[in-house]
Amino acid sequence: MQKKQCTSRQLQAIKTKNKIYDAALELISKEGFDNVTVESISKSAGVSVGAFYHHFASKDDVFYATYKELDDYLNKEETLKRLKSDKQFDNIVEFFKIYAEFQVYRGLTAVRHLFSAQNKLFSDRHRTLFVMLEKFVKEGKESGEFSSEYPDQVIIEYFMVIARGTVYNWCVDSGEYDLPERMVQNFEMTRNVFIK
Repeated sequence: MQKKQCTSRQLQAIKTKNKIYDAALELISKEGFDNVTVESISKSAGVSVGAFYHHFASKDDVFYATYKELDDYLNKEETLKRLKSDKQFDNIVEFFKIYAEFQVYRGLTAVRHLFSAQNKLFSDRHRTLFVMLEKFVKEGKESGEFSSEYPDQVIIEYFMVIARGTVYNWCVDSGEYDLPERMVQNFEMTRNVFIK
């Protein structure tokens, strides 16, 4: 079945939405989230405030779109090629290294704003992040690599605490160290917690 081609109007809408998104992230990374307004984003993107609200409900909405960007990044072919180890713990370590690399790409200011207890997307178990992690844990248990002593969700929560804690500390320490390297170190220290 042939994919339906976008109309010129649809292409323009995608282009406008991307301009707004890029302008917002650039302004937020330079000036901080609280100092950026919908008006300043619109001006930087070269669009009207009405056009902004046509594509995004709020300034926060633009920011939360970065989670879709992360999920898309995790599903990219070149990312998935990095997750082909026979050992699921090794896949988990590499997975969270990729996660850390994406946080660095996002930038310290943006990540500081996202790492908030008010961020409801942290608990969305349908996101690619959780789906992939669940797959690794399940396969690790099925192969006998992981102990069956703990439920899958306990193991997943433990790994998420390590990952989020590592990123949070990186934010607190103003990004003064190599986040992907620290992420790998922190996971390696836990290698024998769930492995038989």
